[in-house]
Amino acid sequence: MRLRRSLSILTFAIFGITSLTGCATSNLTSFTKQKVAEPYVNVVVVFVETNQEITQFNEEAYNTIVRKKFNNLSNIDFRKNLENAFVKNMGQTSTLVTGAGSLFEAGDDIDYASFIGGLKKAGAEAVLVVNMNKSWSTTTERIVKNDALNTYDVVKDANPNASYLCYLIDLNQIKPVWMGKSTGSGVWMVGYNTLNNNLAKNVNSKLNKEGFVY
Repeated sequence: MRLRRSLSILTFAIFGITSLTGCATSNLTSFTKQKVAEPYVNVVVVFVETNQEITQFNEEAYNTIVRKKFNNLSNIDFRKNLENAFVKNMGQTSTLVTGAGSLFEAGDDIDYASFIGGLKKAGAEAVLVVNMNKSWSTTTERIVKNDALNTYDVVKDANPNASYLCYLIDLNQIKPVWMGKSTGSGVWMVGYNTLNNNLAKNVNSKLNKEGFVY
């Protein structure tokens, strides 16, 4: 009887862990502000974390929303993960996708003229600003075997969740031509990696469908 109960608990634990790895979700609501004549062939991804929204991309907006945020030292690890997710998921076609981290040094104070100039020097036609405007965690429980005591323990895990605002900004018009809002939930095992990959896949799909990228 005890063996059957132990096997039952272990089966539940394995099922629970397997289920967690597959339950990452993401949705994206998007709006096309202006159609483009042909898809962009060079896009730079910029990550920021702020609660402000972008309606235009002039110097004032840049200084308020992007400056000292897109290349700060505190977010460098997460930023690299997100930029790599977009490069991997969007850069497999005729559209070249580059993370801003490869164009600007971390920690440098980049003024507006230098920022726009750096993007255009890299051949960028548009910049995709990804703003994580909210993040939080939800708790789930799983059962883990304690081999030392031959018991099963309940472990609580914090699963990452985030809300993103995305803006595709034409560098000639200096304003958004497309924008989207995404909310995603991840799992403790992979942290934000799955969240960022799902976001990049969804954004790429929408941009491709609307004719903004190849």
